[in-house]
Amino acid sequence: MSFRVLKFLIKHLIKTRSVIIKLEGNDHLIDNGTDPLILQINNKKFLNKIFYAPSLVLTEGYMDKDYELSNSTFYEFSELLIENYNKYLEKISNTLIFRIILIINPLFQLNFVKSSKSNVASHYDLSDRLYDLFLDETRQYSCAYFENENDTLTQAQTNKMSRLADKLLLNSNDRVLDIGCGWGSLSRHFADHHDCKVKGVSLSEEQIKYCNDQLKKSDKKENLSYSLQDYRDEENSYTKIVSVGMFEHVGKPFYKTYFKKIYNLLSDDGIAVVHTIGNIRVPKMTPAFIRKYIFPGGYIPSLSEIMPAVEKSGLIISDIEVLRLHYAKTLSHWFKNFKKEEKEVLKLYDDRFIRMWEAYLNLSELSFTKGDNVIFQLVLTKKRDSFPLVRKKIN
Repeated sequence: MSFRVLKFLIKHLIKTRSVIIKLEGNDHLIDNGTDPLILQINNKKFLNKIFYAPSLVLTEGYMDKDYELSNSTFYEFSELLIENYNKYLEKISNTLIFRIILIINPLFQLNFVKSSKSNVASHYDLSDRLYDLFLDETRQYSCAYFENENDTLTQAQTNKMSRLADKLLLNSNDRVLDIGCGWGSLSRHFADHHDCKVKGVSLSEEQIKYCNDQLKKSDKKENLSYSLQDYRDEENSYTKIVSVGMFEHVGKPFYKTYFKKIYNLLSDDGIAVVHTIGNIRVPKMTPAFIRKYIFPGGYIPSLSEIMPAVEKSGLIISDIEVLRLHYAKTLSHWFKNFKKEEKEVLKLYDDRFIRMWEAYLNLSELSFTKGDNVIFQLVLTKKRDSFPLVRKKIN
């Protein structure tokens, strides 16, 4: 039964390439008139759950070598599947059962203070060496901004940090809060180039440790501080607030809390910029693989889910910019770096971890090229004239 489900899925989801499924000495051809992709099934038992969790089963199967792709890569296989899979999701998005699922979905995002720290640690407190191996020298773990085709990853990340500074209208009198500060490169960039005071907060012990280690080497140490804390515990007032790649971890049940906190911390003439992965179509569930293995408690919101919380907070949307394929290019750079350093990663983790991260980086890239993911940059203010009235001033 489970094998018949696999054949059915591949027949209906892969339309542009033939596939040969090899199982127990038999070849099963799904003919689309092209050279076939070869799918070798090593362990038929992994298919038992494919009826109700196909994307998770196929990803876990790759991690565990329950199947192999002898003449293609996981990226190529996933690319063939994902376009038609997304069309299928679009079709069912208006069905009653899907609406019920969306009602239940926030239960997977109950990111109270204790669970938030645990969820953050599961990803960001991995070996410090791992991130050294695939990130660029700025240690930015978020979407870069490629102004030119020939921009290196480092240049594109620097472009992104400069662009955020421009949107914040940073000056030397500013007090800036960096919510989810990562390894501190954005806060250091702000302090170095704009001579402002920046406080970074994160729930990752490893990130804050790294930030404080870098702080000892900084020429602007008097302008920088870092704290291992939840953003909800912050009480100081700031003229500028920035949050990059953190909103995805807030969870829909806490959107009102998040934006209300920004409102309470922001000065009357202040500016906040929230940079987050977003969904350009209807709301969807977090993919089971990402929720289970990569970002527990995470969620990619549609604008329709963000806006009600902003409206209730008292903040004004002064600008929205949508960055589309920049993150796909960023992820492509990360994957190439990761594969180049695979032997070094194997000194830290096992082969299953490597295949899991291959799947994570590949599927994430495809979510921007074939799926509905983009980057939203929201500029939030309390007053309608706190931000330039002509957008070209920030370009």
